[in-house]
Amino acid sequence: MAEARKENEQPLFVTSAGLPLFEGEVKGKQFVMFRDEHHNLRIGKIQSVDLATGKAIVKVNLGGGALKDLLRGFRKTRKMEIDLNSITGVGVTKTDATKPIPMNAKIEKVEPRIEKAESARYPELMENLNPAEKDAFRRFLGKADYYYRMPRELAAQFEDWEKTLKAGRYPEFAGAWEAFKKTYEYQKARDHIREYKKFRVKEGVSDRITAFTARHITKDEDVYRETAGSKRIHLEVDRIDPEKAGQYARKYNELVSDIVSVLRDVPKGDMTEENFIVLVWGVINSNLNIVYGTNQYGFLNQSIRTGKFDCDTSAFLVYDIAKRLGVEVQMVATVAHALLKTRKYYFETTNGRFGDIEKLGKIYKRYIVLSDEQVQSITYTSRGNYYNDAKKDELAMQDFAKAVQMVPESSSYHNNLGVAYDNRDNVKKSNNRGVAYSNTGNVKKALEEYDLAIKLDPENAIVYKNRAEVYSRLGEPELVKKDLEMYYKLKGTKPAN
Repeated sequence: MAEARKENEQPLFVTSAGLPLFEGEVKGKQFVMFRDEHHNLRIGKIQSVDLATGKAIVKVNLGGGALKDLLRGFRKTRKMEIDLNSITGVGVTKTDATKPIPMNAKIEKVEPRIEKAESARYPELMENLNPAEKDAFRRFLGKADYYYRMPRELAAQFEDWEKTLKAGRYPEFAGAWEAFKKTYEYQKARDHIREYKKFRVKEGVSDRITAFTARHITKDEDVYRETAGSKRIHLEVDRIDPEKAGQYARKYNELVSDIVSVLRDVPKGDMTEENFIVLVWGVINSNLNIVYGTNQYGFLNQSIRTGKFDCDTSAFLVYDIAKRLGVEVQMVATVAHALLKTRKYYFETTNGRFGDIEKLGKIYKRYIVLSDEQVQSITYTSRGNYYNDAKKDELAMQDFAKAVQMVPESSSYHNNLGVAYDNRDNVKKSNNRGVAYSNTGNVKKALEEYDLAIKLDPENAIVYKNRAEVYSRLGEPELVKKDLEMYYKLKGTKPAN
């Protein structure tokens, strides 16, 4: 955590663009945004600063492309030298590695990952180990460091090592393990595991989220307030289990409040759009260690249970955090994808990529910026997909129709509604396959929705395929051929036969 800025404190350095760098901001391994030698925006953590030369060493993602430096919580990194004048934004994060970095320190080569105070003892620990034991010892150190931010995996790894040691399958483990138990990494990992087990108190909630929220105190009014995410969870679960819906909604709000409490350490004037993106991504991936992943139905309550967030559930989380902090954001919907935008930037909440808002149209040819009132259309779409898979066609059709009503300009939503109409008629017809497929009211409505979807987005390939299936059952081979040709053209592939 950065030191509080003193009243009337003078900056240590002012960049050529006029950005002041204060002592508390540059001595605590803070996230910074900067332009690299190719003028790409990058994100890194300050490691050391040399004010005399105007240079700094920052840690960035190994081999990272532009703006992916925080991906996977900086587990694989490299260090690079940058000019302080290239820094465009400074962030603040709470990490467990907040030892001050000496100001005006000489910029040196990459330091070893093991702390100097502890590494001085390791040659003595390894002195009596044979080569196989030394390899095992190094493996213990590396794994303990790698899994440190994943308490559940860390605990499982230690249990596995102890079982292996007890079974005596690998003789070299015994000597290496005894040496490892005397290291700083071992003690740090053991403390972390004890803390994790202490806070693992609520069944059905992600271990990562439980451990993170247990470290903070959340006000009751924050837990029970309505957020976009809590409203989504109630829509997902209320019909099944209202009590569970309330539990997950409160846990979600607690998570939002706790992340906000971390970010509120930043002085209000410093919470720019750039800093917000850098900081929230840092907290989610470093402090909380949320990972990208898909759940069975893509529900937000499932993300709270598993700790896996996909594009739209992570977008909801960051959206609510931004609203609490007063940062202007909007949800953006594309075909089967969601992201966020500020006034200046687009932000992919699943991988940390962001860039100038002018480039959004080059990445996604068709996208819709949702108003606050339209955000829940994503929820109705997810729930409609769940009902569709569960063969509950009436409920699926109601949810897809609600999404269309909220965002009538969405090609994807019209396509979903067309599929629901088509499925409902297929269910009615499936009991008598000898009966010729007739042009019923549902099929007409399905075709109308597909036509509207194509009118709104002529490059939405899947709609042509869906419409071709209807034409096939109606005995319209020419229309089938025409739609399939368009489908494969847009997909850039050739039919299998």
